[in-house]
Amino acid sequence: MRQPLTALVDSMAAGGALVPAREMPAIFAEVDVVIHLPGDAQLTVPARVVNHAGEGGVYVQFTPGRSLTMLERALQEATREWGLLDLFGDVNVAEQIRDMTLREKIEHAYIGGREAREVLARDMEKRLHIEVLKNPGITDEEIGEYSAIATLSPGALKWLARQARHIRRRNVLMNLLMNPGTPADSAISLLKRLPRPEIARIAKTSGRVREAVSRAAQRMIEEGSRR
Repeated sequence: MRQPLTALVDSMAAGGALVPAREMPAIFAEVDVVIHLPGDAQLTVPARVVNHAGEGGVYVQFTPGRSLTMLERALQEATREWGLLDLFGDVNVAEQIRDMTLREKIEHAYIGGREAREVLARDMEKRLHIEVLKNPGITDEEIGEYSAIATLSPGALKWLARQARHIRRRNVLMNLLMNPGTPADSAISLLKRLPRPEIARIAKTSGRVREAVSRAAQRMIEEGSRR
């Protein structure tokens, strides 16, 4: 049984939903409901048939578990987005965002899904970038990707450099150090988190890091040698 995400918003209640079915399964039969998510993704949620609705539809009760939790999160994210975006229409997300007002973009940077975040993190309007990073739905993978974007606003990069849970990940830490857009004071403060051999490599790096960061790494190595 297949069901678009949009069709679940009004019908889902108490962990269940009315879904279409080409073949009418028996009541109490165990079935898999395939949910179509934005971006051509799918999520399969196990369920049990609790009644027939007629005309090719059945009422199902979703089985508690990880899949149901993921569905609930997808619904929460999607219902926030539908106020601004048509995720299933013919106009792609980038074009819809381009036609938004600045106020709508700022709002959407904080509440939007991954497709919107991908676009807004690269928008020329710098005020959007920190809202994208603060978006509750952002993933570690995205943080790693966005921390390497040279056009990300210095304010957003500075904020990210202060987030302990993100800079614990080596790829984020190194991206911020190497990113020419990261404010020099933020990049230099991150050097202290590296082991001495890594700092020595940065001190010898030519052209890949800014001179201020390279000099700071050299000073740290020299000061360590005098101790």
